[in-house]
Amino acid sequence: MLSTQGMTTDQPTERTIVANGLAHRVLVWDAPPDAPTLVALHGWMDLGATFLRLVPLLRAAVPMRVVAPDLRGHGGTQHVGAGGYYHFADYVADVAGLVDAVTGAEETEVKPIRLLGHSMGGTIATLYAGTYPARVEKLVLMEGLGPPTH
Repeated sequence: MLSTQGMTTDQPTERTIVANGLAHRVLVWDAPPDAPTLVALHGWMDLGATFLRLVPLLRAAVPMRVVAPDLRGHGGTQHVGAGGYYHFADYVADVAGLVDAVTGAEETEVKPIRLLGHSMGGTIATLYAGTYPARVEKLVLMEGLGPPTH
């Protein structure tokens, strides 16, 4: 059983961010502007809320802003309409739009993010980090399988 001793009780706020043409439900734990941003990507059949118990533990160790979206087709995020796809490249484009929205990509110098991916989110995180290496300061994979071989 996970002990809650020492856990912070901070709760996220729920936001909607349109990225890559889809409205994404995003949980955000705010922090001071100089704190690093961690984007947490969930696994298949999970949600951003998967990280509700983990985030307070992480934030107790390192103050940070955490952004945990429901990925396309999951939870409160819009599902893809007819003719749309659920390919990894589409998820990477979604994450790119989300990262731009939460980091203020219109600024001339954007701080790199920290990226955490679980399972399917680990594959997406790996592909995002490979596509945008200058945007990722640190990458953590929990049961991440890496990019597909086909």
